Amino acid sequence: MAWLMPLSVTISTFGSANGTLFAAGRLCFAAGREGHLLDILSYVHIRRLTPAPGLIFHVSEFYY
Repeated sequence: MAWLMPLSVTISTFGSANGTLFAAGRLCFAAGREGHLLDILSYVHIRRLTPAPGLIFHVSEFYY
């Protein structure tokens, strides 16, 4: 049962990163739509209806 705790931490970490990615992308989208950030962040992908520029903006913050 020594493997249970590391596995639980791993699953929790990936779940938290997934939730953060979705929430922050939507926050950038909403802020762009309200005029608090750049207008380009309020654009939506045509086929998938996802805020692609907002997601890319949020992911690029991790690398700096």
